[in-house]
Amino acid sequence: MASTNRPARLSPLHHLHLLRGATLVDEAGWQRPESYVGVEQETQTLRAAVGLVDMTPLGKIAARGGRTGALLEAAWPGLSLSPLHVATPDEGTRVCRLAADEALALVPPERQRELRERLERAAAGVGGCVHVIDLTSGYAGVLIAGPRARELLRRCTALDLRDAQLPDHRCAQTALARVQALVARDDLGRLPAYWCFVSRDYAQFVWDWLLEAGHDLDVAPVGLAALRALEAAVPVGGTPA
Repeated sequence: MASTNRPARLSPLHHLHLLRGATLVDEAGWQRPESYVGVEQETQTLRAAVGLVDMTPLGKIAARGGRTGALLEAAWPGLSLSPLHVATPDEGTRVCRLAADEALALVPPERQRELRERLERAAAGVGGCVHVIDLTSGYAGVLIAGPRARELLRRCTALDLRDAQLPDHRCAQTALARVQALVARDDLGRLPAYWCFVSRDYAQFVWDWLLEAGHDLDVAPVGLAALRALEAAVPVGGTPA
């Protein structure tokens, strides 16, 4: 009888997590770091310094073409999203409008297929020039979060990170650690949080760069358990409890 077990998908940072002694958890077909040194200490890193969370397993589905706006409105009725803005049309979904003719939608890994099918149905419905592309395997993601997150990013990019230029729920395409990247700001309450996506091939280079650039800021890797504990404690528009 053939085995029904499927091999876990691995982030390009997987071996770095192992070197740091991460406890791993299987989630939606991926192996992900649950914690490195304990939930309490990692939560404190997010609250007081800056943490890095490997978000590579997120589903990443792009829409490209002149009918991108119509596709988004068909997929999420009532959604009107200007270029360089980020929206959360439903719980767990983030949509980054990169340009008039391009958007990137992000969801937890277990919803990757659901999102792709939703966007493909919307594309078929609106017709015209629009294409849906699954970029999940091609891009790595890192969440940079905490009160020192902006200071860390300033050492790695020339992007203007001031609130007037990159406020909450805005995004930009820029160079991060000399690598082309998407940076989307989506704060955790009042804690600055930046979602950064780069080509999978450069994931380790960017991760190591961030750790080295922030060594005096107490930057440290953080697992899913601490991130979720913090997210659960964040009231809408408030600070973590």
